[in-house]
Order: sequence, then C-alpha cells, then structure tokens
Amino acid sequence: MPPNGMSTMTFTQEALQRVSSALQSYYKDKHNTDISQAVGHDVFRMILMQAVKTVTAATPNAALDVLSRGVLQEARSLLTRLGPVKPQFEQVEPQQVIAQQQQQYQTQEPMFDLQQQQQATDPDQDFNDRLQSLETQRRVVGQAVLPQVNATTSAVVVAGPTAPAPNYSAQAFTPIVIPAHEKRGRILPISSLSRAFVYQPERAMFTWPGPLPPMKDASHVAVAAVQTPAFVASLTPYITVRIIGVGEAMSQCVLLPSNTGATWATWMPCSPATRFIRPVPTPWTLELLDARGDRLALGEDNKTGRVNMQNQRIELSDDAWTAFSLGDLVYVESGARSQRARVTGQKEMVLSKTFQGQIASSEDVPLMNETRQWTLFLELEGN
Repeated sequence: MPPNGMSTMTFTQEALQRVSSALQSYYKDKHNTDISQAVGHDVFRMILMQAVKTVTAATPNAALDVLSRGVLQEARSLLTRLGPVKPQFEQVEPQQVIAQQQQQYQTQEPMFDLQQQQQATDPDQDFNDRLQSLETQRRVVGQAVLPQVNATTSAVVVAGPTAPAPNYSAQAFTPIVIPAHEKRGRILPISSLSRAFVYQPERAMFTWPGPLPPMKDASHVAVAAVQTPAFVASLTPYITVRIIGVGEAMSQCVLLPSNTGATWATWMPCSPATRFIRPVPTPWTLELLDARGDRLALGEDNKTGRVNMQNQRIELSDDAWTAFSLGDLVYVESGARSQRARVTGQKEMVLSKTFQGQIASSEDVPLMNETRQWTLFLELEGN
C-alpha cells in the first residue's frame, strides 16, 4: 500500500472514453478534422491503448485524473508523429485557431473532474505550448507516411510521494504505421459449364450473357486465375484469355501454368500489373488461345446418348465413346430430369441416381463432358 493510502489505479473504460472524446474535440477545433476518421478508427484506438500502456507503466499508482492527463498528452504526441493533418472542414487561419483555442480553454470547464491537483506543471501553459509546437510543425498536406521527427515528448511531472516523475522522452516508442486501405475483392467464376452447349458445342469459345455485378470502382476487374483440364499444360507453354464485348471491344490476359494436378491445371497471370482487364460491355465472347494464338483443342460437347431405364445406364454409339474416358463426369441434358452420369468402365456410363419419370428409349439426350471444361475466375472490387 502506498504511503498516502491509495491503491494501484486501473485506467477505466470510462476514463478512456473521456480521453478519446477530448482528443477528437481538440483536433476538430484545432485542425478542422475528425482525427479518428483521418488516421483510421483502428489506428486511433491503437494509439490510445499505446498511450494508456505507456503512462500506466510509468505511474502505476497515480490518481485517475493524473493518468488521464498523461494519456491525453501521450496520445497527442503519438498522433503528432504521424505527420501533418489534412483539414476536412472549412479552412481557418492558424492564428485565428490559436486565439479561439486560448480563449475557449480559459473559459471552459476542466476536461476531467479533478478532485486532486497532483500535476506540478501548469496545464494551461502546457496546452498553449503544445498548440504553438503543433502550429510550427504544420506543413502542406502530403502522403500519410511517418516522417523522421527528431522531437521528444514532453515529460509529465506528478507531485506526491506515490510515484516518481515519469520521463516520456526516455521511452522507446514503436513507430506507428498507417496501413493503406486494403481492397477486399470478390471472385466471379465464368465457366464453359454454364453455356448452352447444345447450341455452342465448342468448349474453347462460348458466350457469357453477363452482366457484371454492381461495383463502386468499375475499373477494378482483374483475372484472378484460369482453370483448365490438366492435359492443356502439355499442349501449350502459356494460354491467353480473350474477351470480346459489344462493338468488338476487346481485352485479354496472358497466363502461365501455376499448378497441375491429375485432373485440373491452374493458370495465373504472368504479371500482377497485367491482370487487370478493361470491363468491356456484355455480353462477352470468351476464347481460350494457345501460344500460337489459335483456339485450344479442348474438343466439343456434341455427343448424344440414350437412357436405358432398366439398368440406369447411358447407351452411346461406338464413335461417341471416343469423346469420353474412364472416370469422366458427364452432364445428361433432359429438361427437368437432367442429371449426371459417370464413366465407370469400358463403354459403360452409369447414372448417378435413378432417373425419375419416364423417357423414351429412342430419345437421344445431349451429353456434356464436365471434366473437359474450363473456368475464368475474375476478381472484382468488394463492397
């Protein structure tokens, strides 16, 4: 127990809120700006918590009002290190701001309800000195980068036998860096699976009707990746995705193989700077080209088969079987009864589930080989 009978003081949430409000009010009146919005709410909270940590570590037994004053001065000092503050409201002459602040501070109530005046320095003089110091440091608004400021933080001297006078200038402060706003993207897959394959059998070219989802920044359309069947990696060293929109507007992106597995290959843009494409008007015609500029030989989905209702198999002609391989997943187009089948053996294609209803044994149903399709993944700006 300290000599004056006070126990170790904990900086309360209520006190932190008072300091936060006082700090924001000071910057709004002094710099015509919302400091929390200017530096970012997360950075502003981090500065407050750093100030609390520094002051309470230096004076753990000080009264709450003394800690509050110390946290306020420490937070202002840390914010000063971030560089010049950009005004967000109407511009006021610096001399007028100082005169208004001096007059206001002399007439207004104390920032905190102090029951004991334990601070040896004159708070009015310290505040005015801080105003003069900040005024001389104001410069033309630049980029938000930490400058190398060779200024030391003023020491807060606390009277009383409970704690030694802290020396903030001797503290080693970690630089506070304001991170750039990170755009959170959305991924939009556009696949040849979605095309009307009965009328567009070729896999390497198809039409996508659109439209693109609403975006704040329509220029933020980028190619995130392309997925193709694994065998494409053996056909060409790189691929090109070409997008043709309304009025022959065109955009394209070159991609290199990134990861090739047993079934699929992933292709990534060869350079981050070239992944952005022009958002040409929809509908789009998408083409997948090889290194020679020709459409990739991905084949066509132009085969048909017949459903054997008794054994739930798909029956194909001998020449149709050449378009399928063991393990291929096949989409069976038959109106509301559409479903999938799997090639399980030599000339054997088994439906994944029992066909509901009746279908004529002589009816030919279109077949799409889902294992031979490709997908373009677009990155769009998030909301």
